[in-house]
Amino acid sequence: MTATTKTPLFGVDTSPERLVPFQLRSYGPRDPETGLPRETDHSFTARAEVDAATALGAMRGGQSAQAGVFVRFLQRTLLDDDGVPADAAPRAVTADSDTIEPDEDSDGELIVHGGQLSPTEWEVDGERFASHDLAMQHARENGSSLRRFADLMDDPRERVKLTALRDIVNYLAKESGGRPTAPSTRSPKPRTRKRAR
Repeated sequence: MTATTKTPLFGVDTSPERLVPFQLRSYGPRDPETGLPRETDHSFTARAEVDAATALGAMRGGQSAQAGVFVRFLQRTLLDDDGVPADAAPRAVTADSDTIEPDEDSDGELIVHGGQLSPTEWEVDGERFASHDLAMQHARENGSSLRRFADLMDDPRERVKLTALRDIVNYLAKESGGRPTAPSTRSPKPRTRKRAR
């Protein structure tokens, strides 16, 4: 390869990012009055795109393998900047210093290294609150699509249908023009009998 030969670069996306809103229903504990599971509809926003790992993963393995593929796909495409980001955690703020990094002992008591000041406020995503619990509540209630989806998947009281995740992936794939799931097998062509002469 000569010095003037340019190395080709693949995967460059020149099209504008397209955002797609959707809802997902989860089923919680049974209502004591009706005996039916409580239904909750969650709103999310995702990028309409299908990455290579999702397309390849969805074509391999059975339903249990595809469940992991669908969750990873949504983790890659759900927005993390439409609310409190998934990795944003409350940080203690004291009256006389900048943000500090506290530790907690086994009883949940705050230990501040290098000083005796106890935090007067907690900050998360630029907002300040009087307690760690209030900061966490704000982060959960105002979380990004990615954060809220992760919380939903981790909540042992909520159930989400596997078919719903598959349908979301197919919906986003259709919106992006991709095809994440394996094509259905073609039915064999019917045989035609030759007429006897």
